[in-house]
Amino acid sequence: MPRLIVFGAFMFTVTSAMATHAQTSARQPHVSMTFLSHRASYNQLYQSQPDGANEQAIFGGPITDLPSFDDSYKMYREPHWTRQSPNGKYFASWLYEMGIPHSKYKGSSRPMLVVGDLGGKWTRIVNSACHEEFAWSQDSKQLAFSVFSETNYNGVLQQLVDTTEIFVTGIDGSNYNCILEKKGKWIVLDWSPDGKRLLIENRRLGGKIEDSQSNLFEFRVIDAIDARRKSKYDPNWVTQKASDFLTPISLNLKDLQFSGARYSPTRSEIAIETFDPRNMYAPNLVGDDELSQGRMMRLLGKIHVFDTHTSALRKVADYDDGIRGPICWSPDGNDIYFSRYLPKDDDREKMSEDKEHGLSIWAVGRDGENARFVTTGWSPDFPRNVTIDGK
Repeated sequence: MPRLIVFGAFMFTVTSAMATHAQTSARQPHVSMTFLSHRASYNQLYQSQPDGANEQAIFGGPITDLPSFDDSYKMYREPHWTRQSPNGKYFASWLYEMGIPHSKYKGSSRPMLVVGDLGGKWTRIVNSACHEEFAWSQDSKQLAFSVFSETNYNGVLQQLVDTTEIFVTGIDGSNYNCILEKKGKWIVLDWSPDGKRLLIENRRLGGKIEDSQSNLFEFRVIDAIDARRKSKYDPNWVTQKASDFLTPISLNLKDLQFSGARYSPTRSEIAIETFDPRNMYAPNLVGDDELSQGRMMRLLGKIHVFDTHTSALRKVADYDDGIRGPICWSPDGNDIYFSRYLPKDDDREKMSEDKEHGLSIWAVGRDGENARFVTTGWSPDFPRNVTIDGK
């Protein structure tokens, strides 16, 4: 899988004024957007105003103070899936430290989940085994993530049952608790604004793409943690009792599948990235031959909004050139941010040399109106807990 497929969303600082929504003159919170970009030929985290203005790189890039085995490659810190804490003070990033070019480095590329201060004062490793998708608690003190049973095992002799453990931990590594263990792949997508629920996806892979299936659940995380504590940490609790706190969500997608979901910060809505498994990809037009054209094929994603109270589902974005995530909401819940593919001859993300399409960030209103280009890059993110004066 190309590096770009797993690039993730990320970070925030309280420095710029939120762009006014097209259909309202109400004053908006003072926030900044963060996003990932390959415009310098390697992954970096950028910060900008919500309309893409005044951008600057703030994390990632060459590691200059690390000795290398030889000089045939350079070491880089590459942030991928990345998100801001709801209070906008911290970031968490699923990142790699690796040598480029890979053909010269020939090392094991093991990602890790890192949390840090947006001002650049500190970072620390939270976990070195979790999946790329994770979620912040509403109080910005905890992270929830999944660990798959086959993680970091590359041998051929060990026979593993496909299982998942879901953990919650403090950002300083404290209170590390497994709250759910189940067979299959269970992935943490988001933490609800009221702090009480996790949005969890169960992915079932089939022999063919159209045979795969994803189902969405809510997990009553606070109730589960309380019950786990009262059980005096019975080791069987996570496998025998934790599922009592899972509730399925019927999205009424019919023949579509989904690949990501985020809670609205202000309404009873969930933004969902969907796709048709029978028509999932568009060709990579940048590649010169069949092999390179098979890399970074364009996901023909769509954006839907699901109302959890009424179960109403509406499509708000669908383009012939495709859509991909990660997706996020604006802090006021009026807009959804996502990524679209750049044309073949647009090299602003410097991906043509890798024979891959670059990405651009777009926003669209929750009603499907006012779709607009923001900047090049992907994985936009905003804080969730902001007040009208940004304090």
